[in-house]
Amino acid sequence: MKHNDVDIIHIATKECAKQSRVHAQLTYKKNSIFFSKSRLSIISFRLIFSLIKNDRVTLVFHQHWMLPLLISTYLISKFFNLKNLKFVYDIHDIFELNENSAWWRPIAVKIYNPLEAIAFRLKITFITVSQGLSNHYSKIFGRVPLVVHSIPQFSRDDIPTGRVLGDPLRIVYFGQIKEERMPVEALKYLVEKNCCCDLYGYFSKNSSSDWQNQILNLVRKSGGQYHGRYSPDNLNFLKCYDFSLMIFPSDRVNIRCCLPNKLFQSLLAGVPCIISDNLFEVRSLFGETGYTVTLDQFGENHHLEKRINLTQRLLEIKDQSVENFDLAVSGEYFNGTAQRDRNLKLP
Repeated sequence: MKHNDVDIIHIATKECAKQSRVHAQLTYKKNSIFFSKSRLSIISFRLIFSLIKNDRVTLVFHQHWMLPLLISTYLISKFFNLKNLKFVYDIHDIFELNENSAWWRPIAVKIYNPLEAIAFRLKITFITVSQGLSNHYSKIFGRVPLVVHSIPQFSRDDIPTGRVLGDPLRIVYFGQIKEERMPVEALKYLVEKNCCCDLYGYFSKNSSSDWQNQILNLVRKSGGQYHGRYSPDNLNFLKCYDFSLMIFPSDRVNIRCCLPNKLFQSLLAGVPCIISDNLFEVRSLFGETGYTVTLDQFGENHHLEKRINLTQRLLEIKDQSVENFDLAVSGEYFNGTAQRDRNLKLP
């Protein structure tokens, strides 16, 4: 691995590389590369040998799957006295059990959660996706992860304006398709409102065939289609739609305080989002723009006459995220207790 001209190496699984969060952070710094590892990676001799040659690098480890590699690389760096090497751990979500957990997940939770506790004792910097998750971890470990939202660099002119809604309204759901993110009742409600609903993405391996059939039947009934997988590098298809669907009926902190990648992807394309009532942080950040509505609000007034300040709000979030990311990768931010106010405040 050659990185003489590289300042930041992002380390994650191939699956994670397909997510827009990593893509967004790659737009923050020109001298950045991506290094793919499997979920079972415990040590990378290729990475270590490269760092011994040049340790003036910041390593950003993404998701809990990279915790074993993070800890082993950190300890080895101390053994070889790599003083210039800096570490960042990006917490994408809380690693926990959910309503449809696979059989192996309880075992993984028992392994990775203690590893996360060990990581919080090391001299590394932590970042995460939302204010709610930052607060969650600061209460547990006494250290405040910086909030870096999953939003890429963009300019004011990149966001489309003057959208004219279609008739019938076209609704899109894109991303991983799983039962906790696609309630049959919500889709049925939209079909009954004569909306045309399209799906992009792939069905979770843990979803039942009965549920999949119900979803696909409703999509066909609406006059829509299931388009399959898409590339995160090409989201031009979003501009064809009137609304993006994000209904996550769960009361877990992971859900209530989530700011999904697809939220920023939709809003940057100028597409408003239909969200569930429990998405507290989404509503707090974007409720006043008129670009996020619940199913009830959608039923009452789906024309969204009060679409205001979306571009300004997105620019504020992007600028704060870039500033926090710069602070994290510079190695200047460690303890966190004295800089809690750097995180974007919820209105």
